[in-house]
Amino acid sequence: MPLDILFEILGQLNPKDLVNLSRINKLFRETLLARNTKTVWKTARERFHAPKPPRGFTEVRWAALLFDTTCQSCGTACVHNVDWNLRKRVCKKSKDSSLVEAPSFEDKFPNYPREVLDYVPSTNDSGKRSRRRRVFYWDGDIRKIGSEWEHYQGAASEERPGAQQTFDAWKKYRKDIVASHGKTVGRYERWQDNQIDRKEAEFVESREKRLNAFKSRFMELGYAEEDIDSAIDVTSEGIYTGTPNVTTAIWNKYRPQFELEIQKERNFRRAREQQDRPIFTLLSSFSGPFLTWRTS
Repeated sequence: MPLDILFEILGQLNPKDLVNLSRINKLFRETLLARNTKTVWKTARERFHAPKPPRGFTEVRWAALLFDTTCQSCGTACVHNVDWNLRKRVCKKSKDSSLVEAPSFEDKFPNYPREVLDYVPSTNDSGKRSRRRRVFYWDGDIRKIGSEWEHYQGAASEERPGAQQTFDAWKKYRKDIVASHGKTVGRYERWQDNQIDRKEAEFVESREKRLNAFKSRFMELGYAEEDIDSAIDVTSEGIYTGTPNVTTAIWNKYRPQFELEIQKERNFRRAREQQDRPIFTLLSSFSGPFLTWRTS
């Protein structure tokens, strides 16, 4: 397939679809991770009004964090919240096993000086309730930054040419990264909240469309709208879940149970009307004399 046609197709996908597609096989991965597909990822992100990737993130890695709901540590599905301080989507189990509280640093990493923590992002959200503010670090971040610190510090201690300047530049770079994590948390959380609101609105709209699709079909069969409304709504099984498009297969699956409920409501309404009819007839018989008396 020509690349221009492929890119046209990819340009219609949302970020999560692109992430999933990039994991299907080696060919798709190489295609979607190529430099010339950057605009595809950027366009998909902008369609959801997502913030730009921060320093250290590519469009692909950023899309995976924002739109994929898989735990980045253990692969657990349906992890809906991101820890924006750490910029990681991780489940509670992974947090329990991978977060290191500040007072435990020396015990777990005896070969690193405490200064290393100045260059590592931290969070106070361990997934556990606590009355006091506690600071946690991701152990993988500590190991990565600690290894970099040892490399640059080692070169500087050997007084290699330019090594101290490189070490100082690295420290500034890392402190800027840590500071940016704290500054952007609020903005990223607002975007995530807006996405939740949007999804809820889309869910409600989808249920309404599905309900209306069923109603239209039953009204074409001659059923009264009031009987349909009494029998089914957006919370009914078969309407609450599923796509707005009611195919023939879906119609054939749910019609029997819905139709039975509608017929019950219709029969109940007709029985009620029959019971009320004598009262209306009696009132009508008195209406003539009553009006005559009022006007006399």
